[in-house]
Amino acid sequence: MGIYKIREKITQLDKNIAKKKIPFQVLLELTYRCNLRCLHCYCVDEAGRQELSLSEIERVLKELAALGCLQVTFSGGETFMREDFFDILGIARKLHYLIFIFTNGVAVDEAAAERIAGFAPLGVEVSLYGATAETHEKITRVKGSFQRTLRAIKLLKMRNVDVTVKWPLLKDTFSHYHKLIELAKSLHVEYRADPLIFPRNDRDPAPLAQRLSDDELCLAYQYLGTSVIKEEPARLSAMQKPVCGAGHDNCCVSPYGDVYPCVQFFLKFGNVRENSFHDIWYHSQAVRDYRKINTYADIPDCRACSMVADCVRCPGLADLEDGSYLGKSQESCRLTRAVIQARKQLYKGGS
Repeated sequence: MGIYKIREKITQLDKNIAKKKIPFQVLLELTYRCNLRCLHCYCVDEAGRQELSLSEIERVLKELAALGCLQVTFSGGETFMREDFFDILGIARKLHYLIFIFTNGVAVDEAAAERIAGFAPLGVEVSLYGATAETHEKITRVKGSFQRTLRAIKLLKMRNVDVTVKWPLLKDTFSHYHKLIELAKSLHVEYRADPLIFPRNDRDPAPLAQRLSDDELCLAYQYLGTSVIKEEPARLSAMQKPVCGAGHDNCCVSPYGDVYPCVQFFLKFGNVRENSFHDIWYHSQAVRDYRKINTYADIPDCRACSMVADCVRCPGLADLEDGSYLGKSQESCRLTRAVIQARKQLYKGGS
């Protein structure tokens, strides 16, 4: 069973998880450091701030486990830039977490692949930007990174690790998109394409130059086809449709201990160096204010919108680009229009 099928099963668990605001899934950004220099990257290393130590990460993982957290995802930057990464994985395994790992694979040799397999992660997601070295390295800007990433995927697959390759939909590589899908299929791995391109953490808009045009987005969704676009979306009203779960049943902890709803939604709930995760999650005023938004009916700009059924509104984008997480995200609206147009093409007149 692949990563995303497993996650679908996970999200079907008791609805009381959401009602009780259990931090069911948490993403730990271990570092913003990286061994690549990707054009679209949103991470900005904050000079002068110290990353959480191994002992601090262990404390946070124990606190989360006590609150009912079941799944932890380790991300970066690049996770393997942490020399103590395997120690961190060992702590998570002893606490019986479901483990996911995000990596570019560059540092994964045979020994590393063997150790990863030994921790029995539920899945490893590997970033891949092209089906050839020329295309991939146009984005990473590091020579040799393509072959190293391919090596990592193959080494992990040989050890029965569930691998998903993922890539953002970028203007510079979009014409090679179909070749990347073919490569993923030839490697016998699941794949995922992400249309969301964010400004950098410091709000620098430079990565946005890589966003696809409206027509390219529609074509991209058609490539992905019926696996992501159903003939009829769930007909939920604004009153019924829940908002993004970030900050409700999942969240992110930055390399410096800041607690955010999501990796790209910088509404600071608190910092684990200053308060316990329990106090932040259940008693922070920022959390209480944010959780007043539960359905699309709580967003004045969205409650009467005809696209609510298809909408995948990102509060982080609304905050970063449109000034407030309480309003609509223009980019999310654009993506939703592309989904609707792609459905019409796929299903020949579908709504």
